[in-house]
Amino acid sequence: MKKIRKKLKYLKIKILLKLVEKEIKDVLDTINEKNTNKLISLIESKKNIFLTGQGRSGLVAEAFGMRLMQLGFNVYIAGEATTPSITKSDLLIAISGSGKTKITEDIVNEAKNKNTKIVLITANKNSPIAKKSALTIEINARTKTNNKKSIEPLGSLFEQSAFIYLDSVIILLMKKTKKKEKYLRKKHANLE
Repeated sequence: MKKIRKKLKYLKIKILLKLVEKEIKDVLDTINEKNTNKLISLIESKKNIFLTGQGRSGLVAEAFGMRLMQLGFNVYIAGEATTPSITKSDLLIAISGSGKTKITEDIVNEAKNKNTKIVLITANKNSPIAKKSALTIEINARTKTNNKKSIEPLGSLFEQSAFIYLDSVIILLMKKTKKKEKYLRKKHANLE
């Protein structure tokens, strides 16, 4: 791996893309199918879905939330001005590579106080947030706080893998709800 890093500055983009693609594939190959089915069941059974994450994990949460909304789910991003109160009838999905991001943990604690079901998407299944979650989806990738190997900087491998994983969950939800892309397109933003 050290030799690859030293040579990276001399690599061509196509070679680099292949290396990144292999890293993402290796991470996604470790995803737990049963936990994914549990996640889908929770999404389908809850009144509202709240999402949270900070930094790039927050961007992944927003992208997932957009697709869930386009599928017809009631979706809110924690911290937005138009986000209502969370209740025990709802679901909070938190994305945190480390599983211990302070703001995310504070939001999880508040949801826990309301008896809300919590799902964590993380690289750290033994984290403080994981211990408070009903379900933990492990994305076994490098983050900015662990020592796992990656040619990518900081948490990029976790964030990219989480994005691809959650987009794949959307495809599964589309199949399960029998909603076609045409349905999503009708709910796509038109004030842009």
